[in-house]
Amino acid sequence: MKINRRDSTKRDKEKLTDKENRFVIEYLRDYNGLQSAIRAGYSEATAGQIAYELLHRQRVRNKIDEHEKDLSTRFLVTRERLMKEMSIAGYADMADYVDVDNGEITIKDFKSLPPQITRAIKKIGYNQRTGKFTLELHDGLKAKELMGKEVGMFKDKMELSGPGGKDLVPTNIVIEFTGK
Repeated sequence: MKINRRDSTKRDKEKLTDKENRFVIEYLRDYNGLQSAIRAGYSEATAGQIAYELLHRQRVRNKIDEHEKDLSTRFLVTRERLMKEMSIAGYADMADYVDVDNGEITIKDFKSLPPQITRAIKKIGYNQRTGKFTLELHDGLKAKELMGKEVGMFKDKMELSGPGGKDLVPTNIVIEFTGK
């Protein structure tokens, strides 16, 4: 689909269409252009090309940037803060919370612990019947997995495509025949 430059410039100054707005909202969910275009209602057959075009329209980029700024400001969410919180959970050590002496387990005074240490606690419980305390930390392995994905260490799926998101097409095919 070829876009006339004059029409494209004119459209960049206009408001987003309903479909473009849906695309922006979907794109902010997972930053996957292809899937965002499909969820926004574009045809699966052309979703890759549409996503590419939408992400190159200045008015769509501006709306994405506006939403990202609003979300990060409203919730004070930054990549750095998320990584810091995940690292707290990922590298939490039970020894920071309890002392073990001759088989006797004592929970440390939480007032003396740094606040970042206590944020790794998922649940604290006390059973009056048995007189036992329980202390559960957030899933450290899951936090490490999320951190690894964020820095690109793990790939769930690899997608290969040609220029402009089109299918890869072999350019040279060599067939060798061996005769007797």
